[in-house]
Amino acid sequence: MSDRGICKGPGGTAYHIPGTVSRRPFLKSLLAGVAAISLPRVARAAGPYRVGVGSSPDPYDATLRAIAASGEWPAARIAGRHVVIKTNLVLGGTAESGGTTSPQTVRALVDRALAANASKVSIVEGGRRGAPFGQCGYDFLRSYDALGRIALVDLNFDAPTVANVPAGLTYRRLYMPQIAVNPDIVFISAAKLKVHVETGVTLSLKNLFGLPPILPYFDATQAEFRSRYVLHDRGVHQAIVDLALVRPIDFSVVDGGWGMEGESPSDGTPVRMDLAVAGSNALAVDRVCSAIMSTPQERAQHFTYAALRGLGPASLDEVSVVGDSFTPHPFLQPRIPPQVWYPRTTPSVFAPGRGDRTTITYRLLEPALVRVQVLRTTDVTPSIAVVRTLRDWSMIPAAGVEALVWDGRDDAGALVAAGTYAVRVQAFLDGVTLFNAGTGWVAAI
Repeated sequence: MSDRGICKGPGGTAYHIPGTVSRRPFLKSLLAGVAAISLPRVARAAGPYRVGVGSSPDPYDATLRAIAASGEWPAARIAGRHVVIKTNLVLGGTAESGGTTSPQTVRALVDRALAANASKVSIVEGGRRGAPFGQCGYDFLRSYDALGRIALVDLNFDAPTVANVPAGLTYRRLYMPQIAVNPDIVFISAAKLKVHVETGVTLSLKNLFGLPPILPYFDATQAEFRSRYVLHDRGVHQAIVDLALVRPIDFSVVDGGWGMEGESPSDGTPVRMDLAVAGSNALAVDRVCSAIMSTPQERAQHFTYAALRGLGPASLDEVSVVGDSFTPHPFLQPRIPPQVWYPRTTPSVFAPGRGDRTTITYRLLEPALVRVQVLRTTDVTPSIAVVRTLRDWSMIPAAGVEALVWDGRDDAGALVAAGTYAVRVQAFLDGVTLFNAGTGWVAAI
C-alpha cells in the first residue's frame, strides 16, 4: 500500500491517504441507479447537443470516427489559425497505462487541423516536473510535418498573464499562460477517460486544470498530489468552471482507448475500452463519458456548476449520442470527498460598523466534518489569512442546509476593515478521503 497524499483534518491532524483499496461495499449502492443514466448500445434520442462516439482498437481510427460522427469539427474556424491542443500527460507513461492521452489520438487531431489549413498546431501540457512528451511517446510529432507547423509546448516556459474570469464562481482573475488566452486560437481539449479521487471524473473540463502556471498556486506540503493546491483549496469544482470561463473549449476529444478506474489518477487501474468521444460542447462530451464509465452524473459537481453558468447541458436528456455502438462499463468508482455546495451570503454587501450582519448559507450533501471560515485573500497571491472561524472542525451528522451569521468581526472581536472577504467551507470525512471546499464572497463596507 502506498501513500498518495496527506490531508489536514481537525486540529491540523495529518491524515495519510491510502494508495490502493479493494472494491468497497459502498460501490454496490453507488451503482444501484446506474441503469437510469447508462447509454444503450445505439444512439440516444436527439437532443440539442451532439456527441460522436468512435469504436476501434486503433486510437487514431477511433478518434477520426468520433470526430466524423459528431459532425461538429470546426474546420472553417481552423483555416489560417493557430490550433492549441491541451493533452493530459501529467502522470507520464504510455496511453495503455490508462492515465495519459494517446499520441495517436493527438495525431488524428493534428491531421484534421492541418487538413483544415491550420497555420500552426501547438500541443501543450504543464506539470510540476515538466511536460513528459518523450515519456508519453510524442517525440515523433516534432518532425511529423515537413512545413514545421507542429510544436510541443511545455507550459512551464510560457510567460503567464492575469486573465479576468467572467462571472467566476471562486476567482475573478486567474493566472494563465499567454498561449491559452490568445483570442485568435482554436482550443481543443484532448482528455482521458478516467474517474478521479477528488472530482469524480477527470475529462474535458478537468483537463483545463493543467493550464495555469504552477507557482502562483503551489503549496510545498501538498505538492506530491496537488501541484496547484491553492486552486483546490478554494474549491476544485468551482475552479474548473472558472478555467472554462477564461479559456472556452472549442472542441473536445476524450481518449477512451484505455481508461482508468479505481483510485485514479495516481493509483488507478487501466481498463481497455477502444473508444473515443468527441463534440464541440465539453460538458456534453463529459456527461456522455461519465455514463460510459457508469459514473452517476452528480458525482462530478462541476457538471452542475458548469450548466448553471450556461456552459452546456443540464442532463444527458439534452444530448444526442451518435456514431458507433458501445456498451457502458461499470468502472470501479473511487471514494470521493463529501460534497459541499459553495456558500451564499445574504446580503453580499453589508456594513458591520452600522451593526449589520450577513447570513452565510451552504448545503452539505452527506455527513462530514466541516469547518467554515472567513478569509482575507486575493486572486493574485496564494496567501490566506483567517479572519474568523465560524465553525471549527465538527461533525455534521446528516445532509442539509446550515446558516451561520457573521457580524463582521474577527476572532479577537474587532470589526474588520472595509474590503472583500472569502467565505470558505471545507468538508472532510474520517481520514479516508481528500477534502472538498466551497468558496463564496462577501464585502464589508
